[in-house]
Amino acid sequence: MTKEKTIVDVDIFTGISINDEDMKAFKRHKYYVKRRESDPDFNKKGREQARKQREANPEKYREIDRRSALKAYRANPTKFREYNKNLRNANPGREKGYGLKKAYNISLDDYNQLLEVCESRCEICGNTERLVPDHNHNTGMIRGILCSNCNAGLGLLGDNMDGILHAFEYLYLQEYE
Repeated sequence: MTKEKTIVDVDIFTGISINDEDMKAFKRHKYYVKRRESDPDFNKKGREQARKQREANPEKYREIDRRSALKAYRANPTKFREYNKNLRNANPGREKGYGLKKAYNISLDDYNQLLEVCESRCEICGNTERLVPDHNHNTGMIRGILCSNCNAGLGLLGDNMDGILHAFEYLYLQEYE
């Protein structure tokens, strides 16, 4: 069942009908215009109140922000891609810093210090490309810097000495038998 809109007035110049909801919105608009003129801190107070509401209900507003961002993206995805591309180009280390913080809980400065210690080379093979922090999966502590191939190899061998020794024995036996 739809709610019927009651016509309150018809604009004599345009012939447009105005219903109750439109009239209320118009009156609210006029009220806020007068408040802004009479109270210079009105907008500041409103922003402060909105900030407090967001802090009191973070989950609610996170969902609202997510939905509105998704709606805006769907309306114009090219604009968002272009914006993100320009942002990445203007701040080249920013994404890497976020990834390091999220995955290893270290800053970009900490990562750069680790690179200086190992002279920007993989600590196993000496490769200088695609260097990543290697960490202990049990403690989460960073052990050093490895190239992505050596890091993946350690992970596939179980990150333990038994796996590495079995691989060594296998290669040794294949080489010298």
